[in-house]
Amino acid sequence: MVLRIVPTMFPMTQDAINASTDGDSIKILAGIFDGFNASYRNNLNIFGCGIGKTIIESIPGVGTTGIQSSVSYLPSTKALS
Repeated sequence: MVLRIVPTMFPMTQDAINASTDGDSIKILAGIFDGFNASYRNNLNIFGCGIGKTIIESIPGVGTTGIQSSVSYLPSTKALS
């Protein structure tokens, strides 16, 4: 299990997901980031720095949250907790 940090280690969340293997964790620091697709990973733990601090913007074709996966999110704020 590896912890990957966005944007310290990877500039974009998708880059961290692409470098991850099943069971890894990704911490997204405070800021506004592009949406991502993690649907091809199993047991990937993605978390942010809190509501209103880590914001995921939507991307075309993914829906209003910008997240394509089974990641927990708050649709009304688009923020990962």
